[in-house]
Amino acid sequence: MMKILSKYIYFFCLVIGSENLLAQPIAIAPAQSQKTILIGGIIHIGNGKVLNNGALIFENGIITFCGDITNVKLDMSNALILEANGQHIYPGLIDAYTQLGLDEVGAVRATQDAYEVGSLNPNIRSIISYNTDSRIIPTMTTNGILLSNIVPTGDMVGGLSSVVQHNAWNYEDAAYIQDLALNIHWMPRPIAHNDEDVEKIELALDKFHKAMNALELLFADAKNYCNTQSTSVNIKLEAMCDVLKGTRRLIIYVDKSKDIIDAITFSKKWGITPVIAGASDAWMITDYIKSQGVSVILGKTHALPNRVDEEIDMAYRMPSILQGAGILYCISMINTDVWNHRNLPFQAGQAVAYGIDKEQALQSITLSVAQILGIEKRTGSLEVGKDANIIISKGDILDMRTSQLTSIFIQGRNINIENPQIYQYQRYMDKYNLKEK
Repeated sequence: MMKILSKYIYFFCLVIGSENLLAQPIAIAPAQSQKTILIGGIIHIGNGKVLNNGALIFENGIITFCGDITNVKLDMSNALILEANGQHIYPGLIDAYTQLGLDEVGAVRATQDAYEVGSLNPNIRSIISYNTDSRIIPTMTTNGILLSNIVPTGDMVGGLSSVVQHNAWNYEDAAYIQDLALNIHWMPRPIAHNDEDVEKIELALDKFHKAMNALELLFADAKNYCNTQSTSVNIKLEAMCDVLKGTRRLIIYVDKSKDIIDAITFSKKWGITPVIAGASDAWMITDYIKSQGVSVILGKTHALPNRVDEEIDMAYRMPSILQGAGILYCISMINTDVWNHRNLPFQAGQAVAYGIDKEQALQSITLSVAQILGIEKRTGSLEVGKDANIIISKGDILDMRTSQLTSIFIQGRNINIENPQIYQYQRYMDKYNLKEK
């Protein structure tokens, strides 16, 4: 019986392995070798401005010109000229909060590497576990997402997140900004809803207070450690020093309004202005968030209300509410399976129907993300001096009906537009002798 079973397992693995071989790894593009000029397209700069008669020039991976060419003569000598012919040119999109490259297949534990044992792990670095061979990465890239903030998960202090670019041989090459932010997953305060919950709530409150005390102690120990010249290195406390100095960001994942206030109050006590991620109740306390100078990484807005008495479209209207309150925010896909993050531009597009304009929606997944993560001097918009992270689409990148990328550039490198899904699509189109309409 065992021999028969072993044969079936072997056959299954062989089939799966063969299927994987069908989808070849995406080629890694070489560095830009020639000055490139994009003309004839509609340029969406990413800061709210649009150029209908513009040109974009980049050389050695850096943008050297972006502007209206009505009365400007361009030097086109020794340049590669690419005519966009009415297509839309955008800055590369940025996923603000994801486990891309850490989680691959939810049902296979061996492919999951986003979670570290223990509740206090400020020294854990997500970048060293980032898998550049993930088959999910190309599906993100071909939807316009060129950069991602890779966040480790955990019970409370998950570790350090890093920003990566999506076309690299290894994690060292992929690293765009290493160890950008310390990530905390705030424990929600337990709330009793009826008398039957009293005993459970007491146990939950005890666990909550112990966790908060442990977090408080971690920050206190880190402050003492960082303010003294110790001959021995404590790697956990060492990772906290830049956060306490204000040179490394603190991102706190928290949803409920009271918990958001608690998280901000805790951070301010240590002289830190945090970034709040998730923030499904942010609409309740916009004045408070604004007054504290806190920015927000919104969780998925394609969501149902959190409470039975909330308006059915509350999640959809969140970007508009924060926009109106003058809060710096970005849209993300927190709390969705990592493969689903490729729909980030369409989630931003959905927000257009609920109160913000298209350029504001684009900014919420480009420049605003860069500002929140502190990388706006390098990327997020199509401005001179920034990296040439560029996407070109035949239609509106925020509309799944018309979005169709024709060119992708990461730091000026021309990226091949392919992914395993496109390969399988073409494979079966060929099998049945079908042609695209």
